[in-house]
Amino acid sequence: MNKTSDVKNLKPAKRYAQALLEIGNITEIIEELENVQSILCENTELKDFLEHPIISVTDKKDVVKQIFEGKINNHILNFLYVLLDEGRISIFDPILQCVKEENSAREGIVRATVTSVTEIGKEEKNRLQKVLEEKLHAKIELNYEYDNSLIGGFSVNVQDRIIDLSLKSKFEQLKKLNKG
Repeated sequence: MNKTSDVKNLKPAKRYAQALLEIGNITEIIEELENVQSILCENTELKDFLEHPIISVTDKKDVVKQIFEGKINNHILNFLYVLLDEGRISIFDPILQCVKEENSAREGIVRATVTSVTEIGKEEKNRLQKVLEEKLHAKIELNYEYDNSLIGGFSVNVQDRIIDLSLKSKFEQLKKLNKG
């Protein structure tokens, strides 16, 4: 999924995640959702079938029932039916991510993603984590991604905010100033 669709789907994903959190044990919910996600990731044909707009919801539900009934909690199975009814099965991954983030928040942990061109050294990682924990007054769990288009520097995505310290963004800012 691209960044634009991530932003567009964030609000409904959060609403669905909140609904899921009200139905039971959050650890079990996450485990069940991860099992479903694993099956969908392993079988792209299944995912494509469930997301196809022309295939009837009834046919999609029948396939979901055949695959998941008895293997996952009935609440999660019914949740999948709701996503199919609402045409929202395509935001399953963002929903799972929101559930995990809410679980972390309840445990006092804030997740952040650091994107850089190359791997950041251990010392820099520790320093960055310490600074973020001090600023946010929370335990931070950092995940790292790599993106060659940043040219240099890094960006941090935390709590729906982006701190962009990449050379790419600095160059883009300079271009805007020169055009102005």
